[in-house]
Amino acid sequence: MYIPILDDNTAEGDETFQVVLVNPQGATIAQGTATDTNKDND
Repeated sequence: MYIPILDDNTAEGDETFQVVLVNPQGATIAQGTATDTNKDND
């Protein structure tokens, strides 16, 4: 999965998002949740 991060000149705090994988077709999900934190300045 690729998620582009666009830099800007706005001062921001850290931003966190989570990806959850569910309902696999023909596969098994061993670890279905991932969390990412983008630090200030993207």
